[in-house]
Amino acid sequence: MLETIILWIAYGVGFYFISFWLLVYLDKGANDNSTNKLKTYPFVSVVIPAYNEEKTIKATIESVQQLDYPKEKLEIIVVDDCSKDNTFAAAKSLKISDPRIKVIRQEVNQGKGAALNKGLEVSQGEFFACLDADSFISSNALQEMLPEFENESIGAVIPRIYVRNPENFILKIQWFEYVISFFYRKLMSHIDCIHVTPGPFSVYRKSLLTEIGGFTTNRKNLTEDLEMAFQIQKKNYRIIQRFDVSASTMAPSSFKAFQKQRNRWYKGAIFNVLLHRSMLFNKKYGEFGLVQVPLMIFTAFVYLVVFSLISFNQILKPVYYKIRDIIYTNFDILTLIKIKIENFSILNLNYTKFFFVYSSLILGIIFMTIAFRKVKEKIFKQGFITVVSYIFLYPFLIFFAWLGVAFDLIRNKWQKW
Repeated sequence: MLETIILWIAYGVGFYFISFWLLVYLDKGANDNSTNKLKTYPFVSVVIPAYNEEKTIKATIESVQQLDYPKEKLEIIVVDDCSKDNTFAAAKSLKISDPRIKVIRQEVNQGKGAALNKGLEVSQGEFFACLDADSFISSNALQEMLPEFENESIGAVIPRIYVRNPENFILKIQWFEYVISFFYRKLMSHIDCIHVTPGPFSVYRKSLLTEIGGFTTNRKNLTEDLEMAFQIQKKNYRIIQRFDVSASTMAPSSFKAFQKQRNRWYKGAIFNVLLHRSMLFNKKYGEFGLVQVPLMIFTAFVYLVVFSLISFNQILKPVYYKIRDIIYTNFDILTLIKIKIENFSILNLNYTKFFFVYSSLILGIIFMTIAFRKVKEKIFKQGFITVVSYIFLYPFLIFFAWLGVAFDLIRNKWQKW
């Protein structure tokens, strides 16, 4: 009975949230509403925190150098957090030809938050942009993002991020995921409940960062970008998602690296929800407190509890019984199939469960189709297998990542940068 109640709650809440976001889309659309153009060019600091990124650091810096923005109004600050490879030397080699570049080396590895704070400390810009050292920004970024700050309520603006060079299966499935995720965040920006300002070129109002006290340096808080979004929401500033600005990033290219990344993300989500638990169901923080924070808890609940129940009762248990029956009948599979057919009755099907499962699936497919149409990408660009795998396999990849988080929390295991 308890299992049935839990599953019904999960079906009901999941159906509600899918319907909710579709209604937001129907009401608000998914276009970039601001058409303002820059009238003046404020000074901007782009900070690139780096740790063991010698393979990509040059290309990352060069993407900033190619920004369509007055050179004299831009500085590039690379903070090498005591890398063990040639990251520092690679960054220094570009400084020779471009005086806008500053390269700072921290003699002790302190984490990404500390590296960002070092950049914040020495930055001169009115606006502060961070760019991960394995990411690359489109040339129109500042021209399109900075006009949003004419609205004094805007605290940060984020671009649409996509996976760079999706050459294998795990990269392709992440490419598909990113398209949907950033469409989802576009809808979230309409009701002011974006919960993360990602590393690939989030632009902040520097005065707000200073007021907040910079990025977290707590080594247990593995997602400084998520924690910063919570802080911005606490100050009742808005975070805006732009579709017409794109940043590409190097995503994990193996299952092991993917699980490691998601382990860090999900631990950070749990840590920050607990840290900022006063925002939960708090109408003072608008839709962020009433929708987004509860949704983060519900997501963890679904993967840790509901998927465990489904995996055990709907997959592992039936497979166990089928194997047992095959062994007991001396592998007489044809007889087992005949008995199954004879005992089948259409009246025994659970139509209520079918309704929730398939209606949620249909709504999810509608959501995906709209997402790809709005970002002007073909849904089968990475192949039919990628789409099917995302729908049916990807949730189990996330389930295993959440299981890893649960085991790590039980053992009090925390990783570094």
